[in-house]
Amino acid sequence: MYLYIHLNNDLISRNDNKGGCVNDVTFAVPDGARVSAGEQVAWNGDSGDANGNPHLHFEVHPNGGADVSPFKHLRRASRPLFAAKSGSPFSLGLGGKLVAAGAGSITLEVERVRQYPGGRWLEIEPPTLELTVPPEAAIAPSIGQITGPALRAFRTPVPVAAYTVKAKTTTDAIIGSAGALQLSRAAPLP
Repeated sequence: MYLYIHLNNDLISRNDNKGGCVNDVTFAVPDGARVSAGEQVAWNGDSGDANGNPHLHFEVHPNGGADVSPFKHLRRASRPLFAAKSGSPFSLGLGGKLVAAGAGSITLEVERVRQYPGGRWLEIEPPTLELTVPPEAAIAPSIGQITGPALRAFRTPVPVAAYTVKAKTTTDAIIGSAGALQLSRAAPLP
């Protein structure tokens, strides 16, 4: 059992404490719901005795028993690339190393990510992502040949900045599932 405490209880951007504990103000899924990695479950806030100090109090209770340190559970968890409401528009900037290409896809070891609109570059634990490459993707010639009938690994990974096609947010996009992101353009990094 997982507990998320001190969630949002405000109806406006300031601390008004008028929202209560209701769907689409505090939580996005009901108690007991089965959720997927990357799915939004609630909104961070300052309810209860955290008034004026927004943060998440997270607890893990194995088999509904006493709480334990959540650290080992968080280390095993899938890490999202970005946070967004399902169905909202997004695109990503991905900085990292191009490690393989071909068969209509590229494989990147991502070191930082930027979400559009409005995000900033964030350093992340490097996941390896597979992006689909549509024919209209703009690939800088200096990256080298990335098309071909089969996926091939590069002897020396190529540092790149890659940008995804604008799309609607899905859980698969949030966690970077293979093929969930499409490449719009890529250029080498110095």
